[in-house]
Amino acid sequence: MNHIPFPSRRAGIATLIVLATAALVQAQVAGQYAAPILRVSPYARQVAMGEAFTALANDLSVMRYNVGGLGSLSNKSLSLHFHQWIDDTYQGAFEGALPTRYGTFGLSFGYFNEGDIIALGDDFSPLVGDFSSSDLMLSLGYGNYVYLLNHRLSFGAALKGIRQDLISSAGTALGVDVGALYWLENFSVGATLQNFTVKKLQLTGGGSASLLPETIRAGVATHVPIGLGATGRRMQWSVGLDASKFLDQDDKDIRLQAGTEFFLSEVFAVRGGYKFHNLDDNSRWGAGFGLVIPMSWFGGSNTHFDYAYSPLEAFDSQAHRFSLSFNFGTAEPQGFLVDRGEIDRELAEARRARQEAEEARLAAKEAEERVRDLEALLAERLRKADSLAQLTEGRITVEQKGRDVLMTLRINFDFDKSDIRSDMYPTMYKADEILKLYPESVVWIAGHTDSIGTDEYNIKLGDRRMNSVMKFLVNQGNSPSQFYNPVSYGEWKPLNDNSTEQNRFLNRRVEFLIYTIDHQPELPEASKIEQVHVLGDTVNVVYNGRVPGYTTDLLTDPTRLLIRFAKLYIADPLTVEVNRGSVQRARLGYHPEDASTWIVLDMTEAVVPEMITIGKMLKIVTTKFTSSAGRGGGR
Repeated sequence: MNHIPFPSRRAGIATLIVLATAALVQAQVAGQYAAPILRVSPYARQVAMGEAFTALANDLSVMRYNVGGLGSLSNKSLSLHFHQWIDDTYQGAFEGALPTRYGTFGLSFGYFNEGDIIALGDDFSPLVGDFSSSDLMLSLGYGNYVYLLNHRLSFGAALKGIRQDLISSAGTALGVDVGALYWLENFSVGATLQNFTVKKLQLTGGGSASLLPETIRAGVATHVPIGLGATGRRMQWSVGLDASKFLDQDDKDIRLQAGTEFFLSEVFAVRGGYKFHNLDDNSRWGAGFGLVIPMSWFGGSNTHFDYAYSPLEAFDSQAHRFSLSFNFGTAEPQGFLVDRGEIDRELAEARRARQEAEEARLAAKEAEERVRDLEALLAERLRKADSLAQLTEGRITVEQKGRDVLMTLRINFDFDKSDIRSDMYPTMYKADEILKLYPESVVWIAGHTDSIGTDEYNIKLGDRRMNSVMKFLVNQGNSPSQFYNPVSYGEWKPLNDNSTEQNRFLNRRVEFLIYTIDHQPELPEASKIEQVHVLGDTVNVVYNGRVPGYTTDLLTDPTRLLIRFAKLYIADPLTVEVNRGSVQRARLGYHPEDASTWIVLDMTEAVVPEMITIGKMLKIVTTKFTSSAGRGGGR
């Protein structure tokens, strides 16, 4: 303190005492660390949760709490933070994240204005003049991820520069953060080293250089699913617990924080947190809430507004923090899912305000813009899906199929097994990422095999493998209801002949037909009969898809009607006693020699019952008849 431009050395020391008392009350190890901006947080969501965020680092605050979470950010993001702390001190921050194919890059800029300072002279009387202190921080980070034991491990590092202006003195410092975050099914664990000093902060005017507050933090968190919201988005309850310690050998204290976040709906969350360590922390607890505001018109952003309250008991006051963040490319296209009643109300108002001809012109223009926006949205999703597929070495392919998207998944199974092999998990995770690009879409799934083995064996094997794939994807958070009418076709729908191993590999696949936003799925063609039952005068045959085409032959001696389906399977021969109208019984069986299933009706007279197809059901009406046998089929 030899060169601080004040009347005396004692005046400078007195000034610093006032500053430390008024603005750095949270610094438990007073005088040892530089940069108060690193000790007071402007982040509303995290402060409301007691700052227990090391293992919950899933937003842009990773640049402060655990830079290891930067590798998990998959969408472009921006955030703004502000709070007024004690009297005229205030703090703010601006951050951004940019995911690329090479990893995610992050930037954070923060400022801390510590307000006006009263400088004291030798006699402790106030000096004339305006004195202030402030901090600035700029941090640049990089993150990426790998798979470890079939789960994602993200990691990151950041370099930060600090500038501190203290009355008429100034100094700069450099520090480094490193961190990692490991995501399990409903659990995560994180650790980080923060503010490791590369260059100490040395104020102009002399005095000793100061370290940054070097800290090691570790945390665990659990994420409990609590259901799906109205639009199918997952909601969850998160709980985090952190422990932190300064690297300074003289500070033996371990600080504990706990926090929780509970989503009451898709758009509203409540939060609370507490700091358990018995230190002079000015804000021991916090509480707050968060709002999620879909803004599909603003870069497809889910915009988060967060608020936090924390008491400043030593000052008989409180702090209010506000955060606003934009997560681009995550919002559902609300403009395409407008309630019909809302459209009717808007049209009614337009009819009152404009002439009929002008209404029609504006409506046509609006519809054209919506179609154009929808096409742009779907094209962007397809581009992202194709980029993910290209990372799987040909095991996933994605192509446009009319208005929809066909994703083909090819993974290896052990012989006669349906369990997904661990070396196929990275491919399955990519399939999951692609499906999550279409959260509101219905997905039809079909299983296929090569020609090795019998038809009936391959139908069953395709079923088991297809169910394993669906179970894996459901465990990743996809809704079971998203999968529409799964069908296994075994070897009956090959892409190529089965003469080579490469062709057989291409034929062994699971196909996903992703129906786009406003496109209703069609019932797929059936591959097997699932059940038969008699209801009144009707024999109902239920299939696993749309009733396929069939032929009928009326035979005599004895009298019977043969209904033959090509490429259709039934697991076991079945005889159903009917005794209604002219039908005595129905006999069903599979014929492997030509891969067909026969329904044989034993008749009391040579007539053909009326047969009606409705969706997945063939209804044989035993008391109504047609003129003759021949060809038939389902619609």
